[in-house]
Amino acid sequence: MRRFFLAPLLAGAAACASSQSPGTLAAPSERMVAVDDQNIYRTTVLPNTKAPIPAPPGRVFAALKAVYEELEIPPGTYDPTTGRIGNPDFWKQRRLGGQPMSSYLSCGESFTGPAANNYRIYISLHSKVHPDGQASQLETAFHAQAQNMEGTSADRIPCGSTGRLEERIRKAVLLKVGAGATP
Repeated sequence: MRRFFLAPLLAGAAACASSQSPGTLAAPSERMVAVDDQNIYRTTVLPNTKAPIPAPPGRVFAALKAVYEELEIPPGTYDPTTGRIGNPDFWKQRRLGGQPMSSYLSCGESFTGPAANNYRIYISLHSKVHPDGQASQLETAFHAQAQNMEGTSADRIPCGSTGRLEERIRKAVLLKVGAGATP
């Protein structure tokens, strides 16, 4: 029985560990999804999306700030000197940027449909503008957890990104810097 309690503790610590190179946004490389008496089940987490933007970093950062405001992301991190903008800890329910949560997140199913549309979603969303010669690289990190707020208290469940929010941010920034939203 002692092994059963030690395994989740060790697995949880390993799942939270991440390697980070200087100047990038933190993202876990794997996530623990289940533990039983004999095994720890894990899944890999995709790296943060990075996209080239054919504009200088200052212009890209200004466009990115406007995009975050349009998406109604509450103010959090705003640092033009490092090119970082975002919020590490906020929540939304049902919609984000005028779209159903399930268009951006996969959190499983509830009795009434996608959990992302019915549960409270705790979000960490950050973007960083990296200088790249005369252009820029846009990196976005999007992580979320869902929690059923009805009835008795429930633990948060991890959600996976569909990639659509990161793509929406990229396209909106391209439009704002006058580069058009290329596929």
